[in-house]
Amino acid sequence: MTNRTAGITAALLTAALLTITGCTTEVTGQPATPTTTNTTPHLPPPPQHIDLNPITDPCTLLTPEQQDELQFDWEPTIMDDYGQDETSACRFAKNQFAPRHSVVVALAPSVPADRLIGSPNTHTEITDVNGFPAVLNHLMADADDLDCFIEVSTAPGQSLGLQFSDRESGLESNCDNVQRAASMAMDTLIQLHGN
Repeated sequence: MTNRTAGITAALLTAALLTITGCTTEVTGQPATPTTTNTTPHLPPPPQHIDLNPITDPCTLLTPEQQDELQFDWEPTIMDDYGQDETSACRFAKNQFAPRHSVVVALAPSVPADRLIGSPNTHTEITDVNGFPAVLNHLMADADDLDCFIEVSTAPGQSLGLQFSDRESGLESNCDNVQRAASMAMDTLIQLHGN
C-alpha cells in the first residue's frame, strides 16, 4: 500500500511540475519603468517669498488695532510648547467675557503649507490669503474639536500657521474667523517683511 501511495504522490508531483513549467515563458528585454501618478495637489508658488527665519516674535504679526478688531482682551503670550520643527507661536485671546476665543499665530520656517494635504485624519481645502496660497484644515477624527487651522505659504518650505478656537461657535464660523485673522497677519507680515 505504501508503494502505491508513493507512486501516486510521485505522479501527482510530476504532473504539477510539468503543468507549472509548461506555463512559463521566458521574456527577454528590460522591464518597463513603472509610471506613478501623484494625485496630491500642490500649492502654487507665493507671489513673493517672505523668509520667516529672521522673524523672532510672532506676537508682532497682529497689530494692536487688529487685536482690537478681533476683540482680544489678554496680552499676547509666546507659546514655547506649540508644535515642532522650529515653530515659534503666539497666543492671542478674548477670555474676560463670552464668547471666548483665541488665535494662535505660528511661524514655521521649516514646514511647508501643503504638508497636511492628503492626510487621512484631516479635511483640507486649498485656498489663498491675500494672494498667497494656503491650506485651510480641520481634524475629522474628533467631532468635538471645532478648531480650524490655516497654513499660508510664504516661501518654499515655509508657512505661517494660524489656529482659531471658539468652543461656543461652530466649525464654519471658526474657519471663517481663522481666514480673517490670517488675512490680518499676512497684511502685517507683508508690510514689515515683504519685498
